[in-house]
Amino acid sequence: GDSQNITYGVDLRLQQDTDKNVQQLSLYPADRSLPLYYGFIQDKITIVPKKLDLTLGTKVEDQFYSGVNWDPSGRLAWNLTNRQMLWAAVSRAVRTPTRFEEDENVAGVLSTPDRAFSSEKVMAYELGYRVRPVTPLSLSIATFFNHYSALRSININSSPPPTVYFPNDLAADTYGVELSGDLQMTKWWHLRGGYTYMDENFWQTNGAVLPASQTWEVNDPYNQFVIQSMMDLPKHWQV
Repeated sequence: GDSQNITYGVDLRLQQDTDKNVQQLSLYPADRSLPLYYGFIQDKITIVPKKLDLTLGTKVEDQFYSGVNWDPSGRLAWNLTNRQMLWAAVSRAVRTPTRFEEDENVAGVLSTPDRAFSSEKVMAYELGYRVRPVTPLSLSIATFFNHYSALRSININSSPPPTVYFPNDLAADTYGVELSGDLQMTKWWHLRGGYTYMDENFWQTNGAVLPASQTWEVNDPYNQFVIQSMMDLPKHWQV
């Protein structure tokens, strides 16, 4: 109908991985085929024409190591005026295991027993405001809060070997704010810029976690700045 816009699709990927093992670090088996299947569906629903839209969707992924993962999301957009928009979103996402977490073997020191490493998970909450004060300029501010669970940790094995192994015994919260701007200087020159502040808090969910484990994961700046300039030049060139 006129009030709904549905998008959907499927994908199949096949990765062939071959590793040249050395004594200090090896992946077992050295050769691995990694199929990935996923599908997605999204429905953009017009609640109030030109005023209020609700977008619901999910991605379903079947990955070699972790099996089936669901990534649902919901987004609400409210056009306050033809130049102002308020929006909110809730999303779930995962980071699926890699060969490093599942197949590694470091000379009896590090491995993952029974390939038991599972997907890392996040629930993301966002609230934002966008305004176009003049036609060439767009400004936005967005706040976010992310709750992570089942994050990768390094645990001490009570009955070695191996001495340590990879489970999912870290959790974290991150939160912050993003400011961004988009300016069309001329027909051929476009500027984008932004600033992000983010703070994060990690904690252990198992007493066997190596005390230094989270330093592998917590490696993000509090402040990030970005500026991008795009110029359309003659003869179909772009810088």
